[in-house]
This record gives sequence, structure tokens and C-alpha cells, in this order.
Amino acid sequence: MLNGSIHRLSIDESWFHDLIISFIHIENKNAKIFNQLFQSTKKLNSKLKDKSQPSYIPYLGRILQRLFKENFHDIDHFYSINNEFIYHLYLSILLGNNYNTDDVSLNYLSEISSLTNIQLTLKQLIDLIRSCLMTKDSDICLKFLDSLLNLSMSNQEQHSPAIIDYIKQFLSMIVRTTVYDLDEIDRRIRLKPEILIRNGETILNLRAKFIKKKNDEEDTQTNNDDESNVEENNEAIFQFEEYHYEKIPSHHFNIGDSIALIDQEELNDYLGKQNRTDEKPPLRLFYQSFGIILSIHPILQIKFPYFPSSLTNNNYLNRQKLFRLERLPNFVTLNRSIDAFEKLIDNQDYLIIKPLLNLSDDLNSDQLKNYAEEKVKKLEDQFHNDNEYKQANLNDSQRQAIENALENRLTLIQGPPGTGKTETSAWIIHLWLRNFAQDNQPILVCAETHQAVDNLTRRLIKYQYRLVRYGEPRTVAPDLHEYTMPRQIELIRREKQKSNPNLPSKSLFGPPRPKEIREVLSNCQILCMTCSGVGILEPSLKFPFILIDEASQITEPNILISLVRITDQIVLVGDQKQLPPIIKMTAAKQLLERSFFQRLLENVRISSIMLNTQYRMHPRLIDFPSRMFYKNLLRSGVTPEDRPTPKEIQFIDPKVPLMFVDVDQGSETLQGSNIYNKREVEMVCQTIQTLLPSQKPDLSPMDIGVITPYTKQVKEIAEKLLNTTPKGVEVRTVDGFQGREKEIILISLVRSNDENEIGFLTSEQRMNVLLTRAKRAMIVFGNRKTLMSNSLWKQWIESVPNINADQFIQNCLSKQVNVQQPSSNHQAQYRNSNRRRR
Repeated sequence: MLNGSIHRLSIDESWFHDLIISFIHIENKNAKIFNQLFQSTKKLNSKLKDKSQPSYIPYLGRILQRLFKENFHDIDHFYSINNEFIYHLYLSILLGNNYNTDDVSLNYLSEISSLTNIQLTLKQLIDLIRSCLMTKDSDICLKFLDSLLNLSMSNQEQHSPAIIDYIKQFLSMIVRTTVYDLDEIDRRIRLKPEILIRNGETILNLRAKFIKKKNDEEDTQTNNDDESNVEENNEAIFQFEEYHYEKIPSHHFNIGDSIALIDQEELNDYLGKQNRTDEKPPLRLFYQSFGIILSIHPILQIKFPYFPSSLTNNNYLNRQKLFRLERLPNFVTLNRSIDAFEKLIDNQDYLIIKPLLNLSDDLNSDQLKNYAEEKVKKLEDQFHNDNEYKQANLNDSQRQAIENALENRLTLIQGPPGTGKTETSAWIIHLWLRNFAQDNQPILVCAETHQAVDNLTRRLIKYQYRLVRYGEPRTVAPDLHEYTMPRQIELIRREKQKSNPNLPSKSLFGPPRPKEIREVLSNCQILCMTCSGVGILEPSLKFPFILIDEASQITEPNILISLVRITDQIVLVGDQKQLPPIIKMTAAKQLLERSFFQRLLENVRISSIMLNTQYRMHPRLIDFPSRMFYKNLLRSGVTPEDRPTPKEIQFIDPKVPLMFVDVDQGSETLQGSNIYNKREVEMVCQTIQTLLPSQKPDLSPMDIGVITPYTKQVKEIAEKLLNTTPKGVEVRTVDGFQGREKEIILISLVRSNDENEIGFLTSEQRMNVLLTRAKRAMIVFGNRKTLMSNSLWKQWIESVPNINADQFIQNCLSKQVNVQQPSSNHQAQYRNSNRRRR
């Protein structure tokens, strides 16, 4: 050892190096490794002095000065702070590999992991896992991640092994799925550009036009000339146009998408030099800037968090450079999920959070029981004597769900299609405010999608509470813009100017200021926003009550963004029998596709109830979904008279507004990764023309919806309808129609092949969504032979009236029906297209 204590040690780098040499003299393995790392980071530090780097990664010298500002009395004292040193060494190694230096080797990572005395705090681990995503090479990122997960954890934060494992598991999967998505982009970039353009997966030949920059006070309009001097390090908005001012071709980019801007010339030069097909170039090195799409039509606008240096030449806008656009994973939501895990470990009150994470048995604790008893007593005094509630048009299952939500700290409500979950949710929020809410503590109402948030917002408006619909106005339905944060702040500013006419007029304009946002939030009673959007709020803002809709569609990391804000009661509303979260990476599906809502629903100790009366569909349309997906528990709250069959279509059985049309003469076509079926496109469009006659139509275009599982089929149908029918018919994928309904639904299943492959049509959840969107009638087009290879589709086809495509056109789309009626139990009467009609 070192002959006892070390006294009066210097704090500079040479001292640390001498200490390492002393360790080496006595053949201390740990010291040898420290020495290797120390020498590498010193060399790296000198190389990076002239390079820009993230501000949260300090130079090694600063690290050492901070770590060794006190004297070490012995080796144990040294090890007491080594986790901080290792934390910064990891950051240095990560940064070094990002700059492609050979001095810092990833081989050191496994050696660090092997040191028994090396420990990190959970907070440090989360920060380092987040840093993994800074790398531009997937292999480095995953090797770095694996090394981190193998490190032992410090016990100084006193977290249970369960919560440590929980956080490690989900953060690891967040990184791996993000790397997977980025690798998919790299693979896509190497495809021929004409294929990508045809599939709408990229946009090429874009030139930039500077629109404006933002500062803390106001938007400043700038000169659009090429020679205008531009300031860096400011948030900036750019308009992009195609070279030679041609119209940007159709594409699949959406408002709010995260994008990468790539220098087209540099990328093409690099790809042109790749002669070996087995080489895997790190194409992420060519991502010049990252931004968010603000608008698409009539112009493409992108917001960048800083002024992109790639768009300038000697500090002037370069209008000659051409770029391509690539969609990225949603890094904003990604970072907010990681922030939620940090808040989770900082939150000392686990009374609600721990049971949700399956980390304790607190659901049956005395504290929770006492809390519930207090709630019940208050309900007896106030709530059960509420005449408004007594007279409300609610069924028994809705009332039970509402009362469960008010009496329990955590309630799960399963809302099958059309069962009034929005109405139920609105009543819960209304009664929370009437009976329990306190001043300056708004109720948080959130969902996975803006559409679901808008639906709840519309329903809550009638109660005339002070409500804010938080979100970018471009993502909010136009009829709700008066409730958005910018509009609320505009009203406050105008009121202030009325009371003080001397205020300058410019005070009415500019982006919302933090003080103004706090003022609006402190005065509102209900805050409506998406789950991921909650991450933008001030960290200190908590909510006594939270209701989350679409909970079955939200991954566990994403739902935590909202849940770490709770102090009192939680209600989760969803349906695990409909579409789960969308996870592309196969290895991640088992963990992330099983939604948070579903996992809790399987815990019998948690209060849950299923809404069991549907008000959407004709009673005959609900028969199969109720039997197959809801154990025959779903009943109908409407009569056939409430949902009259459309007179333009002649159904096989007039009492059953449902049929399967066997399109046996059509076949699927594979185009890249997309599939479409031209014959089914023609069938769907011909049916819509029949439903919308030129004179006195019973239906409007907005009453009709078309659902198909493939985006290419959506595009083909939509393009054909442009030239043949009035505007308003909605054509979407299955995912795009979840939560939606139409009077008439037409479904194109697309799959038609000799191998009887049906792809993701095998999903029960996807099938459930497909079959539960129609109110009055539904017609399904598909290849019977292909679909019958699947047991679930076989059962459905055999339970509904069937007709061949040719017979459908000749009989059902005319005023005469000359086909055999199905048997009383509506077993399929399959008719071969070659069979002669009698």
C-alpha cells in the first residue's frame, strides 16, 4: 500500500498522476486502469480545446479541480468520490469517440465495469444513458450502454433494487429503440432516391429561405435577401422550396415531425465512394441540423432550436446549397421521458407512484384506506345529493366508473368502442372540481393524441370552467383556438393595456413569456394537453387530479411524463383490446407494446370497471366484436331505428347493414415496402359513387370513411376519389381511425396472394378497431381465400353475409337484389364468381 495515510496532497493534475504511479508501483490493478483513462482523457482534452462541445461535458482539468479540491487521507476516502470521477470519464470517452479520436478507446469501458469499487448514483446513470444518444455510431452507442448497465450502483440515494431495475430496463429499451429507428433511416438513405420520393419518405433538392429568428422578447422579421447577415445561436424558422422553384412532391411528412437536414452534395459524394456493399457507413455524420416541421401547406417551414451553421457561408445565408429531408424519432418526447425518470427518483412521495410501478404493496396500506374513507364520507355529504348528477343521462356502468374514480386514488376505466368514455371522463372532471378541487391547483387532462385532447376539451367547455388547451395552435382544432395559451395571454395583455393606456403597443405581441404562462396556469381550473406535452411545464408544477385518456396507447416511459406530476388521484381511461403503442423494434415489443394501462389492469387489486353499453353502432354491427373481444359483455344502447340502413346500397339482408365482398379477381402489388390492391381501389370508389348520387343524396361525403391497413392503399384510393367524388370522404389507415366514427365505413383489406399471407391483419386489436368504426353500415372488401387462412378472420367471414365482387356490383349497387338471402344465423353464403346467377 502507500505506507499509511497521504497527507497534504496537491490538487493539480500532476498530483493525481503521481498517485497513479504510486499505485502502479504496488501493482494495483485499479490504478493501472485509472492511469490509462487519465492519459487518454488528457490527450483528448488537448485535442478538443479548439472544438465546440456540449456545455455539460467539462474539460478534464476542470473535473479534477472540482474533484480533488480536498485532501485524501486514505484509499477509502479516495473511493468515496470515485463515482463522480468515473461519471466524467464516461462522458469524456463518449465525447472522444464522437470526434473519432483513437486516443480514447471503448475497450476501457469493460475494464471500468470490472472494478468492484466503481459505483454510480442512479441519477448519474440516467444522465449517462441519456448521453448515449449523442453518439453518431450505433455500435459505439450500444457498447457504451451495455457497459453502463453493468456498473454497480451506489446505495447513497437509498433506492430499492426494484426501482433501479425498473429504470434500467426502460431506459435501456428507450435507447435501443431510438438506435433502431436511426439505423432504419441509415438503411433507407442508401436506397435509390427515386424509390424514396415515390414512397413519400424523403424530400430532395431543397433550398433554404430565412424567415425569422426568435429571441426572449419578440419575433424579429428579417430581410429575406441572400446577402442578409444572420445571427447564430438563435432559434430560427426557415422556409424550404425545391430547386428551380418546382412544387414539392407529395410525401408522408407531418406537422410536428422531428427532421434531419442533410447536405445533399456531401452525402452523394460519400455514397458514391462506397464500393463495398458490406460496408455500413455512419450516415448520421451527415445530419447537418435537427428541426421540427411547423407547416407543410402551402409552404414547408421548419423551426430549428438554433441557427444552423450548415445553412450559412461566412455568416451569410447560402441559397445555393441543396438539402434533403429525413424524418427522425421524436427526440422531444424521448428526452421528456428520460426527464420523467429523473423526477421519479427525486420524488420522495412514492405513495401513488410505487404501486403503479409494481414496486410495493401500498395499495392496501392503512394510509390509503383512511384516505378512501375520508373521500367516501365527503361523497355521502355532497356528491350523492347532487341533483345534476342524479338527473344525468348515464348508464349503470358509467355511474359505477365515476363513483370509483371519486372514491379511489387510482381507477382504471376500460372504454370499448362507442361506450361514452369521453362523457364519463367529463363527468369525473366536473365532479372533481365541484367537490374536491382547490384554488390554484388545476386538474390535468391529457391523452396521447391532440385529437383525443380536443374531444375532451369540447365536452368540458359546456361546464364553463376556466380551461386552457395547452399546445401549439397549429396542433389544436380551429374551434378551440380561443382556449389556447397564446389566445389567453393575448386577452391578458389587452386587459392590461386597457387599464394602462400608456403601455407600448409592442407589448401586445411576441411569444408568451414565462411570467405570463405562470399567470394563466395559476388562474385556470382545467389544463388540457398531450401526455408528452406535460414535459414542457415547469418541473415544480404538480396536480392534485390527473385524468389520462387513450392510456392503452401510451408506452410506460411516455405516461410517466404525466404521472410524476400527481399528488392525489389518478384516473386512466383506455381499452387494451384496441391498438397498443406503436413499436417497430421486434425486441422491444414485449416490454413496450404491453401498455402501462394493460399491465395495471391485470393487477386485480386495482379498482377497474368496463363501460358496457355502446351508443355508436347498429346493434347487428356489435355482435361479433362483443363476442370475440369483450366476452359478450358489450350491449347496445341504440336500436336499429336509431341507425337506419342507407337506402343507396342493397344489402343481402336488409336487417343486417353489413357484408363481406369477396374480391377474388384482384391481387396485391408490392411497391418497395408498401402494398396496394388496384381492384379493391376500384371497388371502394365505385361504392362511394353509389352512396353519393348527384341528386338528393341521403349522405354527405363527410358521413363516409374508408379504412385500409396500408398507406399506399390510402394514397391510391384518395387520389382516385379526387377525380370522381365530392370532397369530404375520409381515407385513413387503421391507426388513423382509432377513436373515430362515421355513418358508413368501407374497409379495404388489400391482402390477396397465393401464400395466404395477411401481415399485421392477424392482430386482434387491429381487427377490433377496423370492425367498430361504423354507425349505420359497413362493407368489407377482401380476398376470401387469403383471409380464411386466419382463424379469427375465418370466424368473422362465416358469421356475416358474403357476396362475390361481380354480384355486388350487379346487384347491391343497383336497385335490385337477386342473390340468395343468408340463413337465419347469417352464416356465410359464399358464391363463386363463375357460378351463373338464376
